[in-house]
Amino acid sequence: DATKDPCLKVRCPPHRVCVSHDFQTAICTNRKQPAHRKGSTGHKHRVEAGAHGKCRLCSVLQSSPVCGSDGHSYSSKCKLEFQSCISGKSISVKCEGLCPCLPGRRAQNCSAQS
Repeated sequence: DATKDPCLKVRCPPHRVCVSHDFQTAICTNRKQPAHRKGSTGHKHRVEAGAHGKCRLCSVLQSSPVCGSDGHSYSSKCKLEFQSCISGKSISVKCEGLCPCLPGRRAQNCSAQS
């Protein structure tokens, strides 16, 4: 039933698609990942709108872009961690700001770097 799809109210950033889980949660994720529901119409992107088990949800208002070790830009460190959690992949902050990382830009407060 398309009227129950939370992605109908989500507008994802470029190169991202909305993925609906259990008709309650809508997230914007990379196109490379398999998705059983897609959509990109609606209001300002409100992502991670439902319960997602052990994965910590993020505020849609928080915006402090980071570049992940997977080469993708995230609107915040929280969203990078959320994507890492739901995908089961280890993704860390490569640098502050959008990808690609420029020389001299690096991650702050990362335990993986010394």
